[in-house]
Amino acid sequence: MKKQNHSTLTSYLSKTKKNTDLYRLYNPHFSVFCKNSIEDHVFYLNYFSRHMVTERNILTIFAIHTFFSYGMDKKETIKSFIRFLKEENNDAFYQSFSFRGCNIIYTNKKREVKEISWFSFSRIYDEIVKIKEYEYNNNTWHKMAA
Repeated sequence: MKKQNHSTLTSYLSKTKKNTDLYRLYNPHFSVFCKNSIEDHVFYLNYFSRHMVTERNILTIFAIHTFFSYGMDKKETIKSFIRFLKEENNDAFYQSFSFRGCNIIYTNKKREVKEISWFSFSRIYDEIVKIKEYEYNNNTWHKMAA
């Protein structure tokens, strides 16, 4: 299977069947440095009061989190995401998650217990880093060419 290179986060989310609409609704470009914690909390509270917590949504939130925390190493990024979910678990996600190390356990809409592993987060982290590096190198090339 051929690995694809994605030039933008939106392209990556749509091609990997993640929730692109969640990213578009969240629209972190309205704020210069991303949204503050209160705006994050309000957004996720509103979004997940109307939608199910699914693996697709969790991985999309992680992709967004990784994209805007570029510069942190893989381990710290995953740990900070787990801390974010633990803090938001009470209010925004209605106690939907439990945790085993850096694995997330949740119940899907069929009432089956599912788990997302550290390795899934690790793979997404690597893909997002490639997108950020492509974006950086492309912008540098355009500045040099101008």
